[in-house]
Amino acid sequence: MNIPCYVVESKGITRESFDCELLALLLPLHVDYIILAGFNRVLSPVMLNAYKNKIINIHPADSKVYQGLHGYQWAYENKLAKTFITVHFVDEGIDTGRILGQADVDLTGCSSIEEIEHRGLAIENRFYSEVLEKYFRELINNSL
Repeated sequence: MNIPCYVVESKGITRESFDCELLALLLPLHVDYIILAGFNRVLSPVMLNAYKNKIINIHPADSKVYQGLHGYQWAYENKLAKTFITVHFVDEGIDTGRILGQADVDLTGCSSIEEIEHRGLAIENRFYSEVLEKYFRELINNSL
C-alpha cells in the first residue's frame, strides 16, 4: 500500500538512546501526534519533551487504580466484576497522564484470563478510535 515502515531496535540500548533514534526518525516526518498501542516501553524525557501532550496511549485498566503491564491479569486475579479501558496522554509516569476517556468492561461470568482479554480487546478496538476521533474533531473545531 506504499506506506513507509520503520524499525528502531531497542534491545540492548538505553531508553534515552532508543528515544534519540526514534526522535531522529520522527522529526523529519513532521509527526504531529504519536498514538501508541501495545507499546510496552517507558519513554524518556527525550521523547516526552519533544512531544509534550502529543503522545496518546491506551491502557487495559482504570489508570487511577492500576498502572503498568498486565491490566487484564490484574482484573482476573482480583476477581473484578468490571474493569475499564483508559485512553490517556503519556507523561513522565506510567499510565498516569491526563485521561481522555474511559470505557467499562463488564467481566460478569468471565472464568478465565482469555475471556477477560477477549471482552477487553473488543472494547479497546472500538473505543480507542472513538476517543481519538472525538479528541481530534474537537481540536480541529476549536482551531477554526
